[in-house]
Amino acid sequence: MKNNSQLRDLITSARTLLNGIDINYDSIIGPRTQKLVEISKQIIPIIKEDYPDIAQILMNATQRIVFRTSRILQIPQPPYFQNIFGDFINAYSFGDIRTAIKILDGLYSNKPQNGHKIFISHSSKDKGIVTEFCDRILQLGIGLDPDDIFCTSIEDMNIKNGDDIRKHIKENILSADFSFLLISNNYKNSEICLNEMGAVWTNNNNVRYYLLPNTTFKEIGWLCDTKQAEKLTDHTALDKLYKELTDYYHELEGRLNTWSRQRVTFVDNITKGTVAKTEERTNTLSGSIDEKIINVLTPNSCLSLYDIAKLLGFSKATINKHLKQLQDSNKIESVGVASNTRWKIKS
Repeated sequence: MKNNSQLRDLITSARTLLNGIDINYDSIIGPRTQKLVEISKQIIPIIKEDYPDIAQILMNATQRIVFRTSRILQIPQPPYFQNIFGDFINAYSFGDIRTAIKILDGLYSNKPQNGHKIFISHSSKDKGIVTEFCDRILQLGIGLDPDDIFCTSIEDMNIKNGDDIRKHIKENILSADFSFLLISNNYKNSEICLNEMGAVWTNNNNVRYYLLPNTTFKEIGWLCDTKQAEKLTDHTALDKLYKELTDYYHELEGRLNTWSRQRVTFVDNITKGTVAKTEERTNTLSGSIDEKIINVLTPNSCLSLYDIAKLLGFSKATINKHLKQLQDSNKIESVGVASNTRWKIKS
């Protein structure tokens, strides 16, 4: 991430402004809101490479937050009502900015991790759908921070090197407010998943069952109570999840318009096979990804993660995984630190 210190300062300034702004449909644009829009515009180019969805939300919101119209407003002295023409705040766009800033505040927080609120039990073979669920539903849609979620197959939410796997999973199950079981045929055939399920059942901390696409209640059988399980692509089930989490975590301040967009995109991506096709393509080419990275690095002195992903047409998460594998095998090395990291063939 470029300019991490600058970004942290901008996010802090935005949060401070948001704490002092209380708007409704009759709110006139004031200096604090104008400053918030200005800061948001500065944030967009810094995050667009790593979080394009959030950058797009901020861009749309800053473009639509101001609209000129006339309103009849109540005033404290005669004639008590006055027709005012001017710049007013689009409350929905304001809400999008507030939600985006909250998510970014969590993503770039300097505070230490102190446990997770959500535990996700799933098969690593279903990583594509699970990642989409965490990104669009839990983070962009509902507003949870990555540190609030424990998900073993996602780099930002999993077990770090050196951690005791069994102990780490047990601790996160015990500390979770909610446990989501994302069940599929892959899940049913995984001994690790069934062990997690047993631990979750024992704890019984707000367990929720969701069936992944192409999985039926009949196929799952005894694994879950069909009266409780719901399909992950069911709009009604997702709306119910949104309400439950935003009611439970009052600080989330969920915004329905942002949520609705992310829910529709998530269901479309899953039901139309976008995620499945991407996963299939990745799995098919997985054996040659290391070779492709070596080939693209050979004629170039140094390339960033973004450059390599763009050149090869894979996600940054996929490329990052293979870069670490190649580094562990002493084939490539990194130069620079943090957001300025570049990769090259090891000399």
